[in-house]
Amino acid sequence: VVLADPGAETPDPRLDLRGQGVLTLEALERAAARRGPVRLLGSVGERFGRALLGERSVVRDTPASARDVLLEAAEHETVVLVAHGEVETLEDAAVLCLDASGNIDRLEVAQLERSPDAFAGATVLLLSCEGGRMGDSLVDPGGLAGTLLAAGTAVVPSGSVSTGRPPKVAARRRSCRAVICGSSPSTES
Repeated sequence: VVLADPGAETPDPRLDLRGQGVLTLEALERAAARRGPVRLLGSVGERFGRALLGERSVVRDTPASARDVLLEAAEHETVVLVAHGEVETLEDAAVLCLDASGNIDRLEVAQLERSPDAFAGATVLLLSCEGGRMGDSLVDPGGLAGTLLAAGTAVVPSGSVSTGRPPKVAARRRSCRAVICGSSPSTES
């Protein structure tokens, strides 16, 4: 489970997840733990890793940077991205990750195209607002979701955790938990 929240100190206040990011990360961690071992990669502003999420072995002690997301994703069957997305055009879409200084570090379509194995075979849940857009056709997918689909992932665009009133945020968390738990080995026949 990955969290990249620019936090309250961000120059663009629209990017602040207003405390919902860590709550979502923790809720999804509990759901994912039913399936097996979980890793957490998290940044809120300049705080990341164990300084943010505590001294636990499940916490990767690096920022939620584009590079670290790609490295960590390659090790998992299910990846949840809780971050803002940015889409000017589908070709330049990005998930907004954070470097060690809390600056935006874009995980762009071009990076995913150069690293198709990073997410190959995984189920990817995108809680990244605009980042989940694919384009008009699954035959010619674009954007982050389309690029991930082309790399062999099962992508579940789940909307943004930061927009809407608390009932909408809670509903998005529930839908992500359902996807995670629904693919649990204990529920498969």
